[in-house]
Amino acid sequence: MSFADIPDTTTEYKRTEYVKITAGVPLKVRILDKKAIHVTKHYIPSQRISILCLGEEVCPICQSNSKLMRENPGLQPRQIKGFIPRQNRYMVNVLNRTMVKLTPSENVVYASSGAFPSHHADTGELLLEIEAQPLNHVQVLERGPTLFAQLNSINDAVTDEAGNPLGLDKFDVTITATGSGRRMTTNIIPHPDQNEELTVPDEDRYTLETLGIQLTPDEILSLLRGVSLRDIFETRRVGEEIETLTDTEGKVSEDVKENIESLFDN
Repeated sequence: MSFADIPDTTTEYKRTEYVKITAGVPLKVRILDKKAIHVTKHYIPSQRISILCLGEEVCPICQSNSKLMRENPGLQPRQIKGFIPRQNRYMVNVLNRTMVKLTPSENVVYASSGAFPSHHADTGELLLEIEAQPLNHVQVLERGPTLFAQLNSINDAVTDEAGNPLGLDKFDVTITATGSGRRMTTNIIPHPDQNEELTVPDEDRYTLETLGIQLTPDEILSLLRGVSLRDIFETRRVGEEIETLTDTEGKVSEDVKENIESLFDN
């Protein structure tokens, strides 16, 4: 029996695991959600990060874009220096079922061009005696309209005998890619015959509505001025601690005032 029963107030942080699409590495996944969610983002080239757009009326980047368009009539947005477009992004939970090899230190190794390497590229761990197995990790598939338009087409095309869509969560699909960067081309192959029922607990799925880096307008301006995201979050953390301390001091002062006044109550 403990001398002092101290409750555990720590919270476990779940790092978001995203699907990584690489040329020459086919990925077999099962979509877990009935519908993808849509968000708009801005990619900041100088910081090499994407942030959620706050909306045209509030977002400093959108307001700057509008100003640049007015100042540069006749030019396309991509021709205007400093223009940062909005990107339509879509997200869905998937179960990554790709066959992989797990090293003793739990590094995940995918087959490339149909074959596994003999050893892990970074750690040197040998892979020849390790059997491949399904990864079975819940991950977030986030891409633009091109890939999700393919998923829309597959959803409409794969139907039951009555002509009703089976639903993308009822069978596996394979994602392949060629090229890299902006020149990457993705292709999705449906597998209606690979339709065994899967059970994935809700707690293993990501709350997609909470994903993405969301900053305040002032924080976005700081980011554009070159302030690192780490420094922005540190400033936010300190500000929250000061606010909490101020609120606590105010409550304590009010409690003390009420206690003093109660001494003179009849």
